[in-house]
Amino acid sequence: MSPRLALLPLLAALALPACAPEIDPLTQMASRCSVSVADLGLRVGGFNRLVSRVFTDGELAAWGGIASPRVPVFNTRGLPVTEATALDNGVPGAAWQACMQRSLRALT
Repeated sequence: MSPRLALLPLLAALALPACAPEIDPLTQMASRCSVSVADLGLRVGGFNRLVSRVFTDGELAAWGGIASPRVPVFNTRGLPVTEATALDNGVPGAAWQACMQRSLRALT
């Protein structure tokens, strides 16, 4: 095989991450919280369910203790949420929301 052909897989592997869409930091945070709650929920027991919920940016900002007129209150986004019956104390998604609140407050 020619040296040029041997480089094709390497070049393709380097180019793929550049083509991948950038993931929003809030979506990454929501995904980390979902995985964390699901993992803990599996260890504790009970039933886990992964859902997608729509939140406004104003809601998320309030969770983080951010009160600013610059926050676009009505922009919405769908985020992954894990409901864990063993951790939610009867309020679906409560453990996930607590994780998000801690993470958002750590940013401020």
